[in-house]
Formats: sequence, C-alpha cells, structure tokens
Amino acid sequence: MKGTPETAVLIRADAGGRLGIGHVTRMIALAQGIIDLGGRPTIVCAACPEALEQRIAAEGIGFRRVVGEPGGREDLAATLELARTLHASWVVADGYHFLEDYQQAVRDAGHKLMCVDDYGHCPVWHADAVLNHNLYAPDRTFISSVSGADTLAGPRFALLRREFLNPPARPAPASPLRKILLTLGGVDQDNATGRVLDLLEAATTPALEIRVLIGAGNPHREDLRKRESRHRLDIAGPSDDMPAELAWADGVISAGGGTCFEWLRYQLPAAVVTIATNQEPVAEALGRRGLAICLGWPDDWSTSGTAVTSLERFIAHADAGMEKPVTVDGQGARRAAAVVLDQPFFLRRAMPEDAMLYFNWANDPETRASSLSSAEIPLESHLRWFASRVGSENTLLFVCEDPLRGPIGQVRFEKMEDGRHLLSYSLDRGFRGQRLSLPMLSAALTELAGATMGVLAKARTGNPASLKTLRQAGFRDLSSSTPEVAELLLPADLLSQRTF
Repeated sequence: MKGTPETAVLIRADAGGRLGIGHVTRMIALAQGIIDLGGRPTIVCAACPEALEQRIAAEGIGFRRVVGEPGGREDLAATLELARTLHASWVVADGYHFLEDYQQAVRDAGHKLMCVDDYGHCPVWHADAVLNHNLYAPDRTFISSVSGADTLAGPRFALLRREFLNPPARPAPASPLRKILLTLGGVDQDNATGRVLDLLEAATTPALEIRVLIGAGNPHREDLRKRESRHRLDIAGPSDDMPAELAWADGVISAGGGTCFEWLRYQLPAAVVTIATNQEPVAEALGRRGLAICLGWPDDWSTSGTAVTSLERFIAHADAGMEKPVTVDGQGARRAAAVVLDQPFFLRRAMPEDAMLYFNWANDPETRASSLSSAEIPLESHLRWFASRVGSENTLLFVCEDPLRGPIGQVRFEKMEDGRHLLSYSLDRGFRGQRLSLPMLSAALTELAGATMGVLAKARTGNPASLKTLRQAGFRDLSSSTPEVAELLLPADLLSQRTF
C-alpha cells in the first residue's frame, strides 16, 4: 500500500558541532522510507554541514533551511510556515531542543507530530507518536498528552538507510579478531578516537588491522594521521559506503549512537565507547544482552585498567561461532514511514531471516486445511525451499506488515514457463476476520503489474472466503476448474489497467 506524491511530511532535525550528525542521518533513513512508500519528505535544518546537505539532495530528498536558534521562536515560526506551504500533514521532530512548547505549537497549527526520543528528554510528550528505537525502549513508559498516541519502541524501528536492508552473507568473524573498524561519529570533539588507539597500543594482542573512520567534522584528523602504531592503521573517512566498511571488518569499536544499529544489522562483534550522556543506557542495554562489550567513558580509562582488559576480551572473541538472533532487520524506517503516511500496512520483500515466519504461517492448522495439500511441511524441506526462493528472480515473496502490530501475512508469486505467475497468499491468524486479504492482495498485485503475462490462482472449492477475495480482486473462473479445485486467472491486461 502506497501513498501519493502529494502526501508530504516535514522532518525537522539539526547537525554539526557537539550535536554530531546522527539526528540528520537517521532522518535521511526515515525520508527514504517515506519515498519508498510513496510520500514526499522534506528535511528542514537550522544547522547542517554543507556536505550533509549535498548528501540529502543526492538522495532526492527535499531540503530547506530555517534561521534562528534551533528550537526557538524564530525557528518554530519558519518551520510552521514551511509545513503550511508544503501541505504537510505530519511533522517529525528529532532533537533535544524540540521541547513541550514547540511540540504543542506544531499540533495547535493543525499538524500531526512524531517526536524522536533517545533518553526521555521530555517527561510528557505532546505528540501523536513517539519513536525511540533503542534496545531498552520497550521497557519504558512514554506519556503523551495526545489521546491514542502511538509508541514506536525498540529496534524494530531502528532507522537504517536502504543500503542496510540486505547485508551480504558472510562467514563468522575470526577468533581472535584481526580486522577492527573504529568509528566514533561524525565529530568526536574530544578525540575519543585517539584514546581508543592508546588502549589498543596497551592491549596485549597480536598486531591488528585497524581502519579508523574519521567524520567530516572531526577536528583531530591531522593528529590522527601522524600517529605511529605497532598495529597497521588506516586513517580514512568520512565513508560514503558504510556497508562495505562493515563487510570488511571482523569487529567494530563504535560510540553508542546510530552506528550500533548498523553493526547489529551485520551481526558483528562490537565494543562500545560512551561519549555522550544519552549513550549510557544504550551501552548498558547492549552489554546486558551480550551484544557488545562496554568500554565506558574515555575519561575513566587508564592504559592498565579494566578498559584494557575489556578490550582484550573483545578482540579475543571467545564466543566465535555462536549464532546470535537478528536484533535489527533494517525495516524500521519503513515502519515509521507508514505511521506518518497514515498507512495501515505496507508491503516489503521477504528476507532470509523471514524463513521461520513463513514456516509458521505455512504450518498453521487453518492454512494447511485450506491448502491444496494438507500435509504438514517438515522444517528441513521448508528451509531448503525458502533459501531457493528468497533470492530467486522467478519468485516474488512479499510480507505485509502493520507498522505497529507486526506481520499480517504473505503473498507469493511464482513465475511459470508461459510467463504467468502462480499466486499463493495467507493471513496470520491474529489478523483474520479483519477484511485484510483483499487490500493485501491488491497491493501485491500492484507491485507485480507490468511484469507478468497474467496471474493464476488455485483454491479449494470448499474455501468460499478465498474464492470471494480472488473474484473481488478481478480474477476470472477458468473452465479447467474441477469440483475440488477452482482455477482462476487475472489476465495481464486487466492487471495493468485496474486501479486497486
């Protein structure tokens, strides 16, 4: 289900100096999600480095500047005027200076508001939705003065850019780690990067390959380039291809900001440095769940203390070979985008980590009873089948998601030798009886339009609900139907002409 180009969303965030660039870079991810779902985002900044503005423009995202102190009256007035001019139904505010008065003014002007939170900088929100994508967020309470406000809590809503949707398959990292990626944000005013390199010099480890990514706003670039080390140092950055950097590394040393979600997506071993107060609960949650080793604040380190011991433990990588659950699936930006586009669901392509989701759907008792073959599907054969289909050019696997409640169901198109596609679809048991089959199927057919010679469907004649859905979607009964199995076809010309 997609919006229209007239569906405008204004995104307000700032970058530079001690703010860093994380607020704006994650709003780029949200803007990409809005575009993917058919909306028209505009990022509005009072402060933003020119290089970051160029990056926004290169993504095809609208960009505007406002004047005045970020979060102040002049900023607010200019932002509201832009929201009015753009006809934005939603405003998204990401920054600690967008406080209660600012929020209330946005809503009083007739706009819905989503606030992005990191550490609860407002005890009470005046927002229609609050997003906090941190690991600890589901355990916290978010209070809003707006009745029925939505809470988008936890890493399901991690705002990652498109390039993190499908990380490549890779072998498990070596033990001990050999190739370390060190990245502490776009600014690093206090040179925590240099302090980490000091720890690495003091650690009792073999010589390492260390790639140091320096942000565009880092004032210590030249000093870092002049460093001598027993390790092989590659001082680089800023990088415009973070997935490639992560694919190179055996492990990551990062700050407790948005980069954590990127290496979590790649399931890399990590050590986390705390360089801002709002990163403390992030590091604590990562450590508590065994997803990272916490090094703490650089000011608390010594070259013979616990930070060195922790770093040595990270490099030893004692849990090599242990499979970790997927914490971040890369779909958070689209989930948040669906909320601000007022879309009840969206379609996404299935990913390898959806294998068990499809398995559970396929073996649901009601699904098996209405299928052409009612026998239960063994796990091993399902996993082989799914692996062969999820990356195939001849199979389209869609997952339909409610952005807040989770997966609704699936639609599958298998290409046949004659150029037509065979359809299969099912709903999760928690969403049955809500009249979602036809909207889900219609959205999937829209994605397929123009790429098929027609869509063939087969259903048991004893399944009137499925037959009704197919006929409402435009499928026509075929004479090849039998008393047990009905065959229906949606011709290619009707598919391309119909507006769902």
